[in-house]
Amino acid sequence: LLPYDNSPVFDESHKQAMYPSLWMQLSTVWYSKRIAEIIGKERLQQYVERFSYGNKDIQDNFTTAHLASTLKISPVEQIDFLQHMISYKLPILRNSVDETKKLLFCRKYSSLWSLYGKTGTAFDENEKKHLAWFIGWIEKEQQQILFALLINNSETMPTKETRETFISNFFLQSGIILR
Repeated sequence: LLPYDNSPVFDESHKQAMYPSLWMQLSTVWYSKRIAEIIGKERLQQYVERFSYGNKDIQDNFTTAHLASTLKISPVEQIDFLQHMISYKLPILRNSVDETKKLLFCRKYSSLWSLYGKTGTAFDENEKKHLAWFIGWIEKEQQQILFALLINNSETMPTKETRETFISNFFLQSGIILR
């Protein structure tokens, strides 16, 4: 649990003490920055390299590297990273992956499929455009289907719920999952 540090926020709900599940639910930037500071730039760079995460460049500003900075990752690279994570092929403890999976849980469908994922938004200052994404997977027993949705140059930022609904509808309409 980290106390709110009086950082500027875009949503009043972020002005409170945070713990991991609330941070993931709200995508609270001040908490992300604080965790990055606790980990430290050198150690965070080691993780990014060991995970082969995108272009591995956090030199711009390591506390906001996950937002819009020199760190870049494509949808294909995100899928690759997720595949390594959910199959326990990252160089981290199995328990850490299990706890992360719990944090990424979104919903369960009556057909026994479960949806896991994380949304994010950013503004690319260089290209003057909004980015919105939702990466994750659906899972039933030992079957997993990964996805990466990237909305590039959106005039309005689609909500987390809109992106989750889009992915749910995609899998429902394709017949992969049933209501």
